[in-house]
Amino acid sequence: TDVINLISKDSIDILFQLKEKNISCYALSNWSSETFVGMTDDYPLLKYFDGLLISGEVKLVKPSPRIYELAMKRFNLVSKETVFIDDKLENVQVA
Repeated sequence: TDVINLISKDSIDILFQLKEKNISCYALSNWSSETFVGMTDDYPLLKYFDGLLISGEVKLVKPSPRIYELAMKRFNLVSKETVFIDDKLENVQVA
């Protein structure tokens, strides 16, 4: 699988633009814990994120409000200062 299939080209461009401005970026993914093993080695792009929250590891999935609450707490984020980007409108609306 090509990393572009995992993360859209637009999202990759946004990630690099934000990182160039020293803005922290985190990934919140509905990835199973079994299939995520080794992905940061296979897809070095994932190492650009300041933190990863993998649904299979925390037993929560988007669009459950609890996974967004966990991400906010885990990464010490402030809701009014946080932007959530996703390829599914439902996930954005719940976030």
